[in-house]
Amino acid sequence: MPVWVEAEYEIAPDEKLGEKGKEIMMKYLTPEDIDLEKDEGKFNRILPASVEAPPAAHRVLTESPAYVPEVSPELIQQTEEKLENSPCKELFSPCTKSVLDHLSGEPFQEYLNSMYFDRFLQWKWLERQPVTKNTFRQYRVLGKGGFGERLQVQEPDVREAAFH
Repeated sequence: MPVWVEAEYEIAPDEKLGEKGKEIMMKYLTPEDIDLEKDEGKFNRILPASVEAPPAAHRVLTESPAYVPEVSPELIQQTEEKLENSPCKELFSPCTKSVLDHLSGEPFQEYLNSMYFDRFLQWKWLERQPVTKNTFRQYRVLGKGGFGERLQVQEPDVREAAFH
């Protein structure tokens, strides 16, 4: 579950916590239920399986694009019960912690071994380099004024002309 969702819930007014909590539960913690016979391939949402369900051969449980499978069913059940009994600002904190724990494991190790992490480190190294007049190759003076000179320069690594 995205961290900003929990933040959005926490800043909701107290009287709307239940409504906002149910909205989050439906979007991120409930898989979609699809009736293949009725939707004719369009995958429209239908009523939950507890309400006059069509034959099992025509029902499929799928994950919505926003569904977060990293949160355990037990934790979802506990969150649902807390939401029904007394919605509070910290209701989704265990769910968020569960997702962050998952992301800090294998997905983070995959990121560390990927080219994206290498690029990130290269960018951070480049970002830390000081920018001085020696960073650029000076070509010519374009003009002089009360505040100094305007030069045409080129950064040696980029090979594109820039005006300073």
